[in-house]
Amino acid sequence: EYRNRIICKMTDDYYTQGESVLIIVEKLAHGHNLDQLLHTYKTGAFVPHEFIHGSTSPEVRKEALENFRKGTNRVLLATRILDVGIDVPALSVIMFAASGKSPIRTLQRLGRGLRTHANKKRLTVVDFCDRTNRHLANHSLERIQTYMDEAAFTITVQDPPSLDFGGVCK
Repeated sequence: EYRNRIICKMTDDYYTQGESVLIIVEKLAHGHNLDQLLHTYKTGAFVPHEFIHGSTSPEVRKEALENFRKGTNRVLLATRILDVGIDVPALSVIMFAASGKSPIRTLQRLGRGLRTHANKKRLTVVDFCDRTNRHLANHSLERIQTYMDEAAFTITVQDPPSLDFGGVCK
């Protein structure tokens, strides 16, 4: 729940700054939870977004990706269906709402934005260091090592933003 509130806050901050944000989740239930939170964030205000997953029809997926590419919608929430084979050229921020430890999967997910940012200065990747569970902590450390092993990455570790926004995004 705490991480989900952080994700809401950071998504809203990036959205407000004009950035395009792709949020990737592992589990469908987690995606539905974030989808609902983004609908009710900030005392009922809506953070405009679309949610696509494996059960989403191909037509709706295609439309959501096209809306994201055109900038009509700047926040896209998706399950692992975007892990391989999809280019998202409008992408400026990737947020890993849930992630495992696989270096290959981590780099494939980064590829969503890196290919399209070859001529741009920066792609922001938000990942979370989970310290609530031994296995999740180990997964986080393995992902950090994957990032560190790539010489081209500049890594900034920072504390999560303050959640002082009046008890909303519950």
